[in-house]
Amino acid sequence: MAQQQAVEAVVDQLRGAPAGLQDRVRRGARHTPDQQPPHSASRPAQAPQGGAGEHVMKGVRRPILRYHGGKWKLAPWIIQHLAPHHTYVEPFGGAASVLLRKARSYAEIYNDLDGDVVNLFRVARDHGEQLRQALALTPFAREEFEASYAETSDPLERARRMVTRSLQGFGTAAASGERTGFRSTSTRSGTGPALDWRNYPDTLTAITERLQGVVIENRDALALMEYHDRPNTLHYVDPPYVHSTRSTKVRHNATGKSYRYELDDNQHKELAAFLKRLRGMVVLSGYPCPLYDELYSTWHRVDRHAYADGSRERIECLWLNSAALEGLAQLDFFQASNASPSPSFQTTVAQY
Repeated sequence: MAQQQAVEAVVDQLRGAPAGLQDRVRRGARHTPDQQPPHSASRPAQAPQGGAGEHVMKGVRRPILRYHGGKWKLAPWIIQHLAPHHTYVEPFGGAASVLLRKARSYAEIYNDLDGDVVNLFRVARDHGEQLRQALALTPFAREEFEASYAETSDPLERARRMVTRSLQGFGTAAASGERTGFRSTSTRSGTGPALDWRNYPDTLTAITERLQGVVIENRDALALMEYHDRPNTLHYVDPPYVHSTRSTKVRHNATGKSYRYELDDNQHKELAAFLKRLRGMVVLSGYPCPLYDELYSTWHRVDRHAYADGSRERIECLWLNSAALEGLAQLDFFQASNASPSPSFQTTVAQY
């Protein structure tokens, strides 16, 4: 009786939500807290679920790369908006900051088109101790930084050079192959570049452990999502930022690129059309802009103030499709069986 009253109290907040959402969530609420939500009848009862019901992992202390658009500081906020899921997919993986900090899911897939990035993740997963030792023996020196741009066919050395470019170079472009200056000093407070480099190897152990069991792919993002798409799949989509949202400095550098593989406006439109056809839950990251306002006008949007490159204030946004929003709502209904509606859910409904 108490559970039903709590559920109905939260349902009352859904007045005006899309037709059918209230009924679908009521049906999900009929499952007791000891039961799994009805995402998939085939999911093993013991399968772990990542998402909003889980805490941020504490073992990994830093990102594996300094990467343009990395979400390390935003990851806890993003994880709060990930509904419980069976399979987790990052099709535009980059530095995988969200994956590294979220609780494990039953199945996890990391993907990126950049072969250097993918190689680093595979080496960190499969040969983490060898990479740690190689980096520990690498001095923080201009000569090492300059030499790190040379190509090599050895996977371990290729990974070592990528980390060297990323941590010993200015900015975040070095991780994607663009030449930058040597990061000999820093005007910011906190750990200096040389000390940061000395401390980095010991952080790899936790990253190696977290990557165990993660499938690491080097495929087209749309093909990957289509292959893994199920109702209980959560796609966290963090594509290259729309060009019009980037700073003048980034948009007018020598190459006009922040990533090795970019998306133009037409490709962003193609991505939006594809995401709307998926059966699974989709959470999309980006900056607010007229293009996304048009493409995702029917999706739920959540904003947060953040700082790009550590100094410029920007608004980071998440767009959730109806499946992702419903998954969060169902999670709160399970919690409502023992408590009143949570403030976070009240905010979500108010923003619907």
